[in-house]
Amino acid sequence: MYPQISVVLPAYNAAPYIAEAVESILNQTFANFELIIINDCSTDNTHAIAQTYTTDPRVKVISNPKNLGLIKTLNYGFSIASAKYIARMDADDISEPTRFEKQFHIMENNSEIGICSCGYENFEAIRGNVYYVETSDKIKLNLLYKTEICHAAALIRKELVNQYTPFYNQDYPHAEDYELWARMAQYTQFYNLQEVLYKVRVLKTSVSRVFSDVQLYNTYSVIKYLFRRFGINLTDIQLQLWLKTCYADFNLSTNDINEIEKLISALLNANKAIAYVNQYSMNQFLSDKWFNICYNNIKNKEVQTIFNNSNISTLLPFKSRLKFKLKALI
Repeated sequence: MYPQISVVLPAYNAAPYIAEAVESILNQTFANFELIIINDCSTDNTHAIAQTYTTDPRVKVISNPKNLGLIKTLNYGFSIASAKYIARMDADDISEPTRFEKQFHIMENNSEIGICSCGYENFEAIRGNVYYVETSDKIKLNLLYKTEICHAAALIRKELVNQYTPFYNQDYPHAEDYELWARMAQYTQFYNLQEVLYKVRVLKTSVSRVFSDVQLYNTYSVIKYLFRRFGINLTDIQLQLWLKTCYADFNLSTNDINEIEKLISALLNANKAIAYVNQYSMNQFLSDKWFNICYNNIKNKEVQTIFNNSNISTLLPFKSRLKFKLKALI
């Protein structure tokens, strides 16, 4: 029987954790998979530990001839995966037993969805559950300023990989997942299960901690890439204003608010042409960002005037506009 899911598990010096990661895959309620463990020239016992699991015919262990790094290793693993779907898995994380079963069900019953992930639990150095937005339009809209898919917990259609090879872009180290989602947004639909089906082990050596500067630079590059799809070449100043808008910053100047209004208006108009998402979804998303940034700077009387005269404000529900007016009276 051919596997329905190929699990690609890159491993580098993961000896303390890889057994727990592999066992979480072998204990899945959905059993029709192949597990491809790729040892990227580890200098510890990663390879030896992985080899102990090859008594299970579903497990294959491959060793890179030299250290290739994560992106090249992922591209290689994806290229040799034989199943209809590819599941990502990190060597120091844990998949909950029903992860594959539930993701497979979503993909099999929704052919338009090319990438499905889920909620996850951070453990060790940082603790807590993370849930991303559920539907494709909401995911794509949030991608305009941040990643919105748990990469290591993703299930991906192999046909997408076959169409867009190499799948991961080597020019975006430590943000290769964000770049991938941004690029795939024009070709497929996304979905996030609203359940914690994955556990992310957060270590002091985690990428987001060790390579934060590189990750931030490449994250900004992805945002600029997405805006170019709308015909907007973001300057560094505009990028910072956009991020302040998305996170509803305080103490912005009148000029800042004017520039934000222009940027939001440009996105609204461009979406009508490129249909990045449904226009109603875009209107709702951007008008909500507009409301929050103006509301948090409402003490500035000029901001009140800009908000009241803006066409973006007309996209807001009456209740929001009333809330703004009442706040302005205080």
